[in-house]
This record gives sequence, structure tokens and C-alpha cells, in this order.
Amino acid sequence: LVEMEQELIARSGALRELLCRTLNDAYRSAIDAYPSTTDASQSMADMDWTTLTPPAPFSHPGWTTLTPHTPLSHPGWTTLTPHTPLSHEERGDSPPPSPTGRGVGGEDEVVSLLRRAKEWQFPDKFLAQITGLSEAQVRAARKALGILPAFKMVDTCAGEFEAQTPYFYSTYHGEHDRLPPSHPRKVLVLGSGPIRIGQGIEFDYSAVHAVKTLRELGYYAIILNNNPETVSTDFDISDALYFDPVTLEDVLNVLEYEAALTPDPSPSGRGKQEVPPLLVGEGDRRGEGNIPVLVQFGGQTAINLVKSLQAFGVSMPGTPPESIDIAEDRRRFDALLERLGIPRPPGCAVLTLEEALQTARAIGYPVLVRPSYVLGGRAMEIVRSDAELETYWRSAVMAFPGAPVLVDKYLEGKEAEVDLIGDGERFLIPA
Repeated sequence: LVEMEQELIARSGALRELLCRTLNDAYRSAIDAYPSTTDASQSMADMDWTTLTPPAPFSHPGWTTLTPHTPLSHPGWTTLTPHTPLSHEERGDSPPPSPTGRGVGGEDEVVSLLRRAKEWQFPDKFLAQITGLSEAQVRAARKALGILPAFKMVDTCAGEFEAQTPYFYSTYHGEHDRLPPSHPRKVLVLGSGPIRIGQGIEFDYSAVHAVKTLRELGYYAIILNNNPETVSTDFDISDALYFDPVTLEDVLNVLEYEAALTPDPSPSGRGKQEVPPLLVGEGDRRGEGNIPVLVQFGGQTAINLVKSLQAFGVSMPGTPPESIDIAEDRRRFDALLERLGIPRPPGCAVLTLEEALQTARAIGYPVLVRPSYVLGGRAMEIVRSDAELETYWRSAVMAFPGAPVLVDKYLEGKEAEVDLIGDGERFLIPA
């Protein structure tokens, strides 16, 4: 796995060129196939994707060398230049690539590398980071190259007899075990993803009851969750269960598969696939088959996907994404409280350590610091000095770069917490 990661970084330049060229060709083909496209689609098709400039972090001088102290380190690594291909001796390949650049089975060598990367479960997000493209662009190019996941059924019978449980996982090896059943009313419910045992039971409870209600109403209820310690991942709770990570890539894969938008991933069906206009950048306006997704029952992991899913045109019933962001973004939520005249301790939402120090000194220590887009008090801390605030910022806040952090006055005193459930008129307080 480490060797594959090393090779991908070393050949990120070649991967980027392949992906950009594929996008360029796919868009031009799509425009020819869809003559009624909008002016915006036409302008996107006219772009030369081979000249895209990578974002600043990946053109930084610090990316010329990797040391054993970096996250991608390995005892055998000393220096590694991302755009310098490894020799075939270093990769352990034999024989070396032919001068024509064609690999085994007639596939381009770089396409083979990309396919192997997906077989080894390297996510599109990682490939986007090392190539300087967006995750949506990597996804579109990968699909255009015919590199697609297959969905396999989990063998819950240990091979004793044929399993019939609707319990699936994705892989880039082989073909689908079955085609998804046709149903006019499908809904995908996102689970909580990995959490500690005993944590976040409200997510599991909510997801299970959401699925049960959907099934009672005649919907085909699907769950995506990779946490085995939950009731929602019992094979008989939903009509279909996908034991895959709760990420943008995996959610879109499931939506495409259940909507029968995924072509055959078998070797015979691995030709280049047509990419419709507007599939990258702003997202696919088809909404990945128009299967609605319920995000509000999966906690922070699911909610953090709202903006990305919205960009792909995915329908999310319930609280609008804009309202979710107002509640999650500390700066926007503080502005809402100010506009409504709701009293609260003095403070301010900040983006930098300098702003945090200035705010803390102005309102006086101790202060309570809370990042955005986190759940249940995660990374929340009471800070009593400049030194503690600097330490907190380095350790906790850097895990959520770019998100506003609320720094407000911490009021010393006794705190009481009451859990209750109600319908707006009647309330139950458990004994």
C-alpha cells in the first residue's frame, strides 16, 4: 500500500495530464451529442482542461521533497519529487514499459496505474490532492475512462449455501453480484459512520426509525453506513444496506448504482463512458438519478456532506442546506442570534489565531473556544491564557482549517443539563 502511494505521488504529473485530457475529450464529445446544451455548457466544453492550474498548496516549494517525518513517510524514503517517475526497478515492474507507453492488455500505462489505485481503494479525494484537480473532476475523468466500482453481496452464510441478504459493499474487482431492483420510490438514508461504541446512539435510533417509517409508507429504503456496531447495519432493517464509508464518493456511487446509472464494470464493459455536460464543476444536474438522500439522521459525518451533495444536484428533503449551514457555521449562527436579539455571552467568530487572541484579550479570560462543523462538544475547550489558546489552535483548530471558530466569554458557575423529548406541546423528562 505504501509503495502504491509512493508511485501515485511520484507520477502525479502524468495522472493529472491523463485526467485533464480525458475531461477535455469527454466534454467535446458530450457537446457533439447534446447540441441543445446551454451557453454555459458550451463555454465549459471549450475550455482546455490540459492547462488547468493546480491550487496553491500543491505548487508550494515544500512539495519538492518528502521526509520520513511527513504523513506519507516510510522508513525507506529519503527524498521524493512528485513529478519524477520511479524506475521500473524501483517499482519492481518487469519488463519496463514499452516506448509507446502502452501497458498490459493494450491499456495506457497511466490508465493502468489509475485502475490499480482504485483497486487498492485510494479515494478520488486523494487523487485530487496529488493532481491539483477537484474531486468532481477526478470522478468525471475516472468514469469517462470506464473505471467504475462493482457492488458485491456480503456472504452472511459463510459459503454453506447461497446468501440472499441485501447487504452490499463496493469494490473495483469483478462485476456486480446483482442489478438493483426497479422501484419508483427509493430513498437513501445516511448513517453515522465510524463512532465509538456507546457514542451517538441517537443517530442509530433516528436512522432505524426513519427507515422503518419509509418502508411503512411504501418506499424502498436504503442505508449507507460502515459502522457494524449499530442496529441500522442489521441486514433486515432496510431494503438494501451498503457497508461503505459515508463519503461523497461512496454516496454518489450508491446513488448511481441504485438508479441504474452505473455501466457494466466488467472487463468487457470497460470502454470509455460518455460524460454528459455539467458533470464536473457545478455538479451533475440530474442529481445522480434523483434518489433523495436523508442526511439529518447520520450526525456530523452525514451533515458535512450537504454542500458537496448539493453541488451534484442531489435532492435532500427536510431542512434546506442553507439553514443547515447557518446552524453549523459559528459566524453565521452568531450573526443570526444578533439579528434576532437573542442574548448570549460576549464573543466573536474568528478565522485566525491573531483574531482569536485579540478577541480573547478584549473580552477577558477565561474564554470558550468552539470550531464549526463539529458534533457534541468535539474540540471545544475552556482557555485561560494566551499560551493555552496558542496550544489549542495548533492542535485542535488546524484539524478544521478554514472554518470559523467561536471565541466567547466563559461564565464561571454551576451547569445543569436536562435531556427531554417533546412534540412542541408535551414534554417527557426521563427519571
